[in-house]
Amino acid sequence: KDPWLERLYHSCQRLDKRERRGSVDGSRPQMVPRALLKTEAVLWQWAVWEAAQFTVLSKLRTPLGRAQDTFQTIEGIIRSLAAHTLNPEQDLGAWAGPGSDGDGHHSNQLRLTLLLQYLENLEKLMYNAYEGCANALTSPPKAIKTFFYTNRQTCQDWLTRIRLALMRVGLLSGQPAVTVRHGFDLLTEFKNSGAQAPELEVPLALLVEALCELRCPEAIQGLASWSLLTSGKSLGWLSSVALQAEGRFEKAALEYQDQLSAVTGMDCGIKSSESSLLKLSNSTSSPKHTNNGDSRKTVLLKSSECSPEVINLLANKACQCYVALCDWASVREWQATASALKQNSTNPVSINFRTDFNYIQALCRFEEGDLTECGTQLELLPGEDYSALSSNKDKLDLKRLLPSMSPDPAELQRAIEVQLLRSAVSAMARASQEQRSTSNPDTLVRCLKQTGRICLGPLRLSTLTLSDSLPTLSTLQLHVTTALENTLTGQDDCVIPLSSEALNSCKQQDVQLFLQALRYSTFQRQLLQKLQKGYSSSIDGHLLELCLTAAKFARKKGNISLASRLLSQCSDGTQEEKQEDDLCQTFKRLSLEGTVGEKWGPEVQIEKAKVLRTAGQSMAAMEMLSRAALSYCQLGKNEGAACRSLLTLCKWLLADWKDMTPQLKQVVKKSGAINSSALGNMSPLSRNIADLLGLPLEDQNVPHITAVTSVNVGVGEPDFVLGQLYQLSTSLAPEMAKSWAALASWAYRWGRKVVDNASQGEGLPLLPGEKKDIEELLPATTSEEDKETIFSILGQAMCRPTGIQDEDMALQQEDDEDDMVDVIWRQLTSSCPWLGEAGQNVTDGLIRVWRRVVDRIFGLYRVSCHAYFTFLKLNAGQVLVDEDDPKLLLSCHNSKQSNDDVIVMATLRLLRLLVKHAGELREGLELGLASTPTAPWRRIIPQLFSRLNHPEAYIRQSICSLLCRVAQDSPHLILYPAIVGSLSLGGEAQNADGDGPRREPQR
Repeated sequence: KDPWLERLYHSCQRLDKRERRGSVDGSRPQMVPRALLKTEAVLWQWAVWEAAQFTVLSKLRTPLGRAQDTFQTIEGIIRSLAAHTLNPEQDLGAWAGPGSDGDGHHSNQLRLTLLLQYLENLEKLMYNAYEGCANALTSPPKAIKTFFYTNRQTCQDWLTRIRLALMRVGLLSGQPAVTVRHGFDLLTEFKNSGAQAPELEVPLALLVEALCELRCPEAIQGLASWSLLTSGKSLGWLSSVALQAEGRFEKAALEYQDQLSAVTGMDCGIKSSESSLLKLSNSTSSPKHTNNGDSRKTVLLKSSECSPEVINLLANKACQCYVALCDWASVREWQATASALKQNSTNPVSINFRTDFNYIQALCRFEEGDLTECGTQLELLPGEDYSALSSNKDKLDLKRLLPSMSPDPAELQRAIEVQLLRSAVSAMARASQEQRSTSNPDTLVRCLKQTGRICLGPLRLSTLTLSDSLPTLSTLQLHVTTALENTLTGQDDCVIPLSSEALNSCKQQDVQLFLQALRYSTFQRQLLQKLQKGYSSSIDGHLLELCLTAAKFARKKGNISLASRLLSQCSDGTQEEKQEDDLCQTFKRLSLEGTVGEKWGPEVQIEKAKVLRTAGQSMAAMEMLSRAALSYCQLGKNEGAACRSLLTLCKWLLADWKDMTPQLKQVVKKSGAINSSALGNMSPLSRNIADLLGLPLEDQNVPHITAVTSVNVGVGEPDFVLGQLYQLSTSLAPEMAKSWAALASWAYRWGRKVVDNASQGEGLPLLPGEKKDIEELLPATTSEEDKETIFSILGQAMCRPTGIQDEDMALQQEDDEDDMVDVIWRQLTSSCPWLGEAGQNVTDGLIRVWRRVVDRIFGLYRVSCHAYFTFLKLNAGQVLVDEDDPKLLLSCHNSKQSNDDVIVMATLRLLRLLVKHAGELREGLELGLASTPTAPWRRIIPQLFSRLNHPEAYIRQSICSLLCRVAQDSPHLILYPAIVGSLSLGGEAQNADGDGPRREPQR
């Protein structure tokens, strides 16, 4: 194509300016690098800015006419486009039509985008002319400033007059950010002018629709609060739109129905089988998924309080929710409900759906596999089927393939989707022919290539509008087109590259793209089976992974019905999962146990339990998860899945701790019971947990959690069960950092409580064996009172209790009080003076018993210390793992297993243990600090430096050694704090010596 825009740019540059710049730096005399001039977005931005600047510098006199004619012409075209949004059947003339080539639709959308950008620039430059700008824009000539300052009110009134139309055009052009910007300006002007509440409703509706497209639920909630404060009117339907913006389509659809029922006085609820399922989840939702403010919904009571445009918006939004869920039966029911609302004799409502129901019917038939009926429905849609075209080499006529449409990108995406459906139906029809080898797919491939070129239009347009990312739907359509083309031409790369890896890159993404990818991936598998080429089990695995990813997205957004439907497809969709129990249509069947698959069975099982939990059936979910983990452990494989199941189970137990405490106490009773007859009334969850805790742990030469070091030192029985579950998870999958972090956190929390309790009051009660050893050492004439006193003293741990200044260590003792043995013996002799006359064997025996008690008190701290050091090694990638180990089958998170917050917490807690309890934990801390990676400690370098003034030499030396190791790997992180610290210490020394005699500076 002719680069006319680039030539226009060069023709507009001043020669003297170009030559002057070339003479200064000696480089090529160009204002903009040539490579950048090849970028279409840069040239269009320049051209639109120059057009707006010309309009301002010519005092609004343009080829359109005088200033008034310029404003009226621009306003006329904006209002005509806005009218099209209210009446889609209105002819747009030059703004519609595919054009003569493939860029026709792109050109129409491009012109509309340029028009909106031109108005944005024009408003900026007019504001700069009559108000001025500090540093962003150059000031116009004095005559221009005088003109716009004189006509300032006229310009502002004109902008206010067209803002509502601009909001509609912004939605029409697929640029919701334009609508948001003009919407906030319009609401500000309405507030300043004291507008009434009815005047605010239409701008609010447009603004909320734009924010919904941008997925900004918090902003919508803020608008609802602002509306309540400004007009005193609560718009309950705004919270429903916020739910849709968040991706909670099922709940949003139900709320839309409730809103319309309140407004129209009719029952707008649809009798869908999935609605009752969702209401079940709403009534018994788990604490984790309850949304604040859901119970405070305010419905509209009278139709007079709601404008017809808002009613139309709510009806369309409900339809959009069901389309996003691919719930075609509910879409049809909602269409029938809307028809009943239109025909209501008492209060007729005007509802204009933006959805073509023939298109919905075609999608429904396509997903059901009825391609013949799908083709029949596609014939009712605009545009021709290219399967009827001749297979000559002439250029395809897009006017026949694509219908005339408005510049709305949603219509273009729908037209592309229709062409993809027609391609799929035609490809399957050709594959089903008896003489498939003689059929010529050239026309089909050519049309797919042309469809792919059309898909590039929205992608090119997004670069012009400087979007932060490419439009996801158009990108997916391009992938689908390429995948279908590769399938027809027999290439290997025929899989849509969208899988669970997207979970890490698009956290805010909803489930719609995955449903669309799943739709065409399922069709591709059927097509490859027909063609009998290139089919492999990898396609089944990809399809199942895609289905599981979609189910995870649906579950995280609270779309329970969709998640259960997708899980049923997981069990029925692949040959590998045929042996597994069918994931049924109700949650009752979902709770049934299936056969464990080789690779994806554990994933499906875990997701089933999570869906049950999200649906509110917490007990059934925990039973299913515990049963699955137990089966994996007994089979001796899928330990990674068992580990993740245990961690999820512990998280759910903590969320419902008050209700789960009796269940966990039953587990402890079973472990201590002799006869099993008294345990017949145990719940299935308690039995599963008890069986899990009965499994043998792998001997890793690491400190374990036992009843002696936990329950007997003050840990509650239910918490003891929780700690054992964490310990089992680390034993099952030692390569999973998350399980070590959970175990370390639990052990540290309870270890701190145990040590604090043992440092205060009467200490811990001694074990019967310890009491017996003490009694054997004491004389037979010792009174019971003296025995109890000795027991109480030996049950104490001599360490400073945790207070407000926990991290400020001010242990400045310089006498023998640092020797804890002397402290204990002094207490014993002061309480029982006769012990001073006892023999050395009595003294040594009592001190040995005391040391055993201290080891027991600090047992949980030892577990925490070892677990945290292991966690840091795993996150730094310094633990060697056997790649052939079957435990790593589902472990795919080794690169980045934990976030920075958990790492910082681990290092700070280890530093606290070193500073406070180095004597008791010396062995574990020395081994851990000697082998710990330096990367996790970089974030707490200031805290490490602050401990270098600790009074104990051993602690100072340990921290100094760690800082030296960090300095070897990252010297720049150590040098600056060290130099600053030395200078500050030197300044303090000089200040301290200021009152004394002056010293000569050292040379």
